[in-house]
Amino acid sequence: MKNKLILCLLAAVSVIAHAADYGQVARKASKYFGEGEWASAQALYELMLAERPDSLDSYAHAIVASALMTDTLRMTDLLERSSAHGVGIYPLFERVRELSFDTGHASVYGDFMSLAAREMPWLSRPVDAALLNYYMFRADGPMIVEYAGRMHRGLPRSTEYISAMAQGYMLCGDMDKAVEQWLAVLEISPDDYTALLYLGNYYADTGDMDKARQYLSLAYGLRPTPYVKDRLE
Repeated sequence: MKNKLILCLLAAVSVIAHAADYGQVARKASKYFGEGEWASAQALYELMLAERPDSLDSYAHAIVASALMTDTLRMTDLLERSSAHGVGIYPLFERVRELSFDTGHASVYGDFMSLAAREMPWLSRPVDAALLNYYMFRADGPMIVEYAGRMHRGLPRSTEYISAMAQGYMLCGDMDKAVEQWLAVLEISPDDYTALLYLGNYYADTGDMDKARQYLSLAYGLRPTPYVKDRLE
C-alpha cells in the first residue's frame, strides 16, 4: 500500500507539473474519486490541499478516500489539519456524510464520526447526536439504544431520547423494554401522541383490549385520524 501511494504521489506530481491550472487537477481528482480509484484520488486531493489548505471539499474527499483505504492515521491527520486551517467542523461532517452516501459506503460516515469523537472529546455530545440520527436512519437497533442512551444520560427528561430508545428496543425485538420506554415518555409528557399510539397498538396486538382502548382513545382525543378510529372500532 505504501509503495502504491508513493507511485500515486509521483504520478500526481507529474500531473501538477503539466496541469494548466488548479481546476484541471481538481477534475482529475474528481474523476479518480468517481471511479473508485481511492489511492490516486487521495494523492491528488493532498496536493490540492498543499495549495489550498482551507478547502473543505478537498478535506472531505480526502477523508472519504482515506477511509476507503482503511487509513485511519491519514483520516486523523486530515481532521486535525482541517481544524488548524479554520475549516468548520460541522460543515465538514455534513460533506463527509454526503460523499459517504453518494459513493454507496454510508458506513464511512459513522466510522469518521466515531474517530472525530475520539480525537476531539469536546465534540463528543454533538457527534453522539449526529450518530444517533445516522443510526435512526439506518434502523440499527443496538446502536440506536447505545447513542440514545448516551444522549439521555445528559438530558434525562428528554422524551426525544427516551422515544428513540423505545424505537431501538423495538428494532431489537425487545418489546418489554420498548414498552418501558414509552411508559416513561408518558410519565413526563402524558399527551405524547406517538407513545399513546404505540402502546395502544402494542396492547391491541397482544390481546389486552382494555389497555388498548385506554391508550388509543387518548390518542384519538389528541388527533382523531381515521386509522385510530378504525383501530378503536
